[in-house]
Amino acid sequence: SHAEGQGLDAFAAGMILLGGGGSLVMTNSMPLAFIVLPKHIPLVMTLCNCLFDASAVMFLLLYRVYAAGVERRTMFVAYALLCAAVHIALSLAWCGPPAARLREAKAAEPPLHGLPLKRQLCSFEFAFAVIFLSLQQFRSNTYLGTNKEVLEKLGDASTGYFYTQAFSASLPASLVCVPLISRCLRDRGFADTFLLTSILGILWNGVALVQSLPAQLVSFAAFTNFRAFLYSAYFTFVAHSFGSRTSASVSGVIGVFSGSLNFMIWPCTELSQQVGGLSSLYWALLLLSLPPLVLSGLLKRRLQRLPSSDCRVAAALNNNSRNKNNSNNNNDNDNDNNNNDNDNNNDNNNEKESNSDRNRT
Repeated sequence: SHAEGQGLDAFAAGMILLGGGGSLVMTNSMPLAFIVLPKHIPLVMTLCNCLFDASAVMFLLLYRVYAAGVERRTMFVAYALLCAAVHIALSLAWCGPPAARLREAKAAEPPLHGLPLKRQLCSFEFAFAVIFLSLQQFRSNTYLGTNKEVLEKLGDASTGYFYTQAFSASLPASLVCVPLISRCLRDRGFADTFLLTSILGILWNGVALVQSLPAQLVSFAAFTNFRAFLYSAYFTFVAHSFGSRTSASVSGVIGVFSGSLNFMIWPCTELSQQVGGLSSLYWALLLLSLPPLVLSGLLKRRLQRLPSSDCRVAAALNNNSRNKNNSNNNNDNDNDNNNNDNDNNNDNNNEKESNSDRNRT
């Protein structure tokens, strides 16, 4: 009430701070992947992004906590303390082995690592990430914002909004796909993973145009996996391509472009209502899925020329390097054993000669 008396909209200011802080938390958390071994980076990035999708259920949990009598101020303070503890833990986690692992990974270092940020922003990888994420995120967020209205027009109200609830419940289900996404990145690489992401995007978009409520369950499943693959592949690609020093900055710049495009969701939705309903908007979204397909093909050709830029090749190189080191260690152990055997044989021979000399005497 004091803020209102001073002419300050505390709610708007709080929402802006929460939105900006949330984006900073997500961006600054990207270096987390560099703490683990290079072969585990796709798994860590996939798990982080699937947990991000699963966080949609937190609204219901916080509402239950609030309904139990806990004040909002208490919840926000607890959240701030949790964020502080996590960031301190992230800083401490870099001490020791992670720095050594980064030095170990330099053998398979992609060509953009270590370059100035300006040169990285002029690369094909940056252009690919900007266009791919901006278009796919625009399509994804448009569907998230209009899905309920589409389901209502298909008669979801007569089912007690079963399909709307099913859609909300399907978003956290992407956690089940963590092993699949991680294996796809590790075994198939970036090009095939981004191609699969584009195909899933076409699938959910195409089924969403079908005038049938039961068919929308297929769209829900495809959309959930589409989002999980999209953000997991994107953040892994940025982390692997640009390195630990600038990946957060690059991701922030890309976020400015993709976020600016999201401002067009509302006017596009309003325009579609005047032209032919949301179906016309969904047809436009389907057309927007074609450029990412072309980009996936261009990325495949790029990675064929620069194999070290692919997470699949980098993981294989790291495994080969580790196997080589293990083999060298085993050879050293074998040599040591052989030397010990030779020493023992020499000692035995010397002892026999000494005994023989004594017998002659």
